[in-house]
Amino acid sequence: MLLPIPQSERDANTVIDQNPGY
Repeated sequence: MLLPIPQSERDANTVIDQNPGY
């Protein structure tokens, strides 16, 4: 996760946690 993703955003999109394509 090199992108500055807010905790709330990550919490709502936990799936992208495994997808660096985000």
